[in-house]
Amino acid sequence: MFFLFALFLADFERYVKVDGEENLTKGEIYYISPFHFYLNVKEPLRQVFFERGDTLIIYYPLHKKAFKFHLLNPFSLPLLAEVKSVNIALLRLGMRILRKETNGERNRFIWTSSAGEYVEIEEEKGHIVYFKYLHKKMGLKTEINFSKFIKIENSWIPTEITATGSGRGKTVRQKWLFYNVRTDITIPDSIKNFKIPQGIPVEVGEL
Repeated sequence: MFFLFALFLADFERYVKVDGEENLTKGEIYYISPFHFYLNVKEPLRQVFFERGDTLIIYYPLHKKAFKFHLLNPFSLPLLAEVKSVNIALLRLGMRILRKETNGERNRFIWTSSAGEYVEIEEEKGHIVYFKYLHKKMGLKTEINFSKFIKIENSWIPTEITATGSGRGKTVRQKWLFYNVRTDITIPDSIKNFKIPQGIPVEVGEL
């Protein structure tokens, strides 16, 4: 069984460093499935991040404004699921598996695409421990390490994730810490299918 983590709710701290500037955000995350999650940021500024597929919405309820981005790098936020689900997601992205390598208890999966993308996944004892994404033509790169796992029922959940992403002349370093992880939850439809409230101005762009 290749479980990393399933649907869950947790408190989080996210440390981000970009061009020498570092900031910390705190809040809660609803992880629903690969490329589908809801972040309720409580500190230092109230924000909602909602990602589904290649679309990211950022909503500022107090300022009554929102942004909607098409994600050029679908792995810019390092929140992935079990190997099986990620493999399905990669197939849907038009990628194909190139090879699988085994070294003791660690398996390594290599994926490529005709668009110049490269994905490397390493799992050990059923846990994804390393993930790498390259887009040679666009100069994008993401590396993610998963650690400090806890087991809840049949799911292994990493309570620490570190990631480095580069592209468009800048490098972003992230560290995520998860606390109070819960899996026995029901996610409201308003979170699972989040929509920007009517009347809120929306700026559109790419990331």
